[in-house]
Amino acid sequence: MALMTASWARRAAPALVGVCATAVTLAVVLTQPIVARAQTPAASAPAKTAITRADQLPRRTYALPKLPSQLLEGPLGDLMPLADALERDMVSDMARFDIQDQATLRGFVTTRMNIAALRGDWAAIAPLATQLRSLQDKPGLKLTSGLLFELMAQVKREGKGADAMQALVTQRFGALPWVEVQDNLKWLKGQLEVANPALVIGTMRSQADEAARNSNRIVDAAMISGLLGARAQLDHLLPLREAIVAGLAPVIERQMAAAPPKLDRWSERLVALPATAPGKPVVVGIWDSGVDMTLFKPTSQRGLAFDDDGKPVPEILRPLGEAQSRWPQLKRLVKGSLDLRAALDTEEARQLKQTMSQLKPDQARAFHEDLALASLYTHGTHVAGIAVAGNPFAQVYPVAMHWSHSSIPSKPTEAIARAHAANYRRIVDAFKSAQVRVVNMSWRYGPGFFESA
Repeated sequence: MALMTASWARRAAPALVGVCATAVTLAVVLTQPIVARAQTPAASAPAKTAITRADQLPRRTYALPKLPSQLLEGPLGDLMPLADALERDMVSDMARFDIQDQATLRGFVTTRMNIAALRGDWAAIAPLATQLRSLQDKPGLKLTSGLLFELMAQVKREGKGADAMQALVTQRFGALPWVEVQDNLKWLKGQLEVANPALVIGTMRSQADEAARNSNRIVDAAMISGLLGARAQLDHLLPLREAIVAGLAPVIERQMAAAPPKLDRWSERLVALPATAPGKPVVVGIWDSGVDMTLFKPTSQRGLAFDDDGKPVPEILRPLGEAQSRWPQLKRLVKGSLDLRAALDTEEARQLKQTMSQLKPDQARAFHEDLALASLYTHGTHVAGIAVAGNPFAQVYPVAMHWSHSSIPSKPTEAIARAHAANYRRIVDAFKSAQVRVVNMSWRYGPGFFESA
């Protein structure tokens, strides 16, 4: 179930069943080859093509009968043919390919769980949740993934309501080992506290609708998956939101009161070189969203900066423009977002929860763009601080990509793509000229980004 809080064009929406969901082995697909081998032991099935990343799968498109927001808010029957088509394609991919990328498999399960919920097929969800947990690699996620969705399905299957959901949440999550799941439960509670139907709807109107218009309503699988997740969230999860939060609260409060402080695993790993050590200057490249170079030792060369269309610009740190006067509020907004993600109960996190819970659909775009602007303004400087911490010999060579903070995706063109490609060659040459030893690149663009836009 997608929590629609990120730019549709920039990244996939994070899954709320995400702490609790994602991925599938399709029984109907996997059992057929087994039967065939039993009947004809001498025959060998052709080897499946290995898939190690999502971009290697076939690129599929789907025709929307209406804009995404209209499918989100309209009759469910208008959306389900798209769900059926997407599921058929996932089944086909599982049959044809050896999918080794765990993130892709988890994405398949998330979508299958959402489709099952929209169909009211509650019995199908527990096996999917179990499969999801087996696909996780972190201890906390191996215990919590899919569990919330599984409990919701149990309540629906038994015809019970919010009181039963609250009791089940307290019982099942309370039985998990706190040392392994504490961050997951705090994060989940925080995400539910900011979940707001108006924000989901407003995000769909301001981002997904524009992307669909850009492509004449011919969209990729990620768009369909996100739309199904948002609909499942609105129809089934959010009506139980208060009960789930009420069920998680006593678990977290009880465990935090009884548990020893969480171990600090990081301080002992930090290294600080003395300025008197026999070291030589080392140049670190920060290829990011812009760096405040007043905070770092520069190289003799200034660095490069480009706007969203790939045109060179002079500012290494992006200008805030009309938002400059609002910077104190924006700074609190981005800090609250980071604290919430880290499951920290701070004043800024509480303020962000309150703001998000009260947003109306027509306020979603401005909220997203403020958060995006603050994040882009601070991210490169944050990264540079981490990269050179404790190293008095480090010099920073910045390359700033002033990506747009607009929630409305611009339509990709070949001219812009060629401009960016030319810039990348120029940037690599500049790194060589500045004798950069290491580069941090906290960004990514794949086919999915351009398909979504």
